[in-house]
Amino acid sequence: VAIYTMDFDLNILMFDITDEYYFNYAKLYPDGPELKYNDPKVLKKFRNLEYWDGDNWSTKPTVNRHWRETKFSQ
Repeated sequence: VAIYTMDFDLNILMFDITDEYYFNYAKLYPDGPELKYNDPKVLKKFRNLEYWDGDNWSTKPTVNRHWRETKFSQ
């Protein structure tokens, strides 16, 4: 499980991977390379989020267009 804490603008404030992630990785890939705890390469991949704006994927934090339309149409 990956845990993200974000601010109201969807910027990542904190990120962590639980032990369950490492356990499942070892279970699913028993012959694969060992996944070291807090490996910077793995953490970097998870921190590079892409956001769906309703039309396109973007690395810029953004809310989904459909959520925005629903939220402000009330």
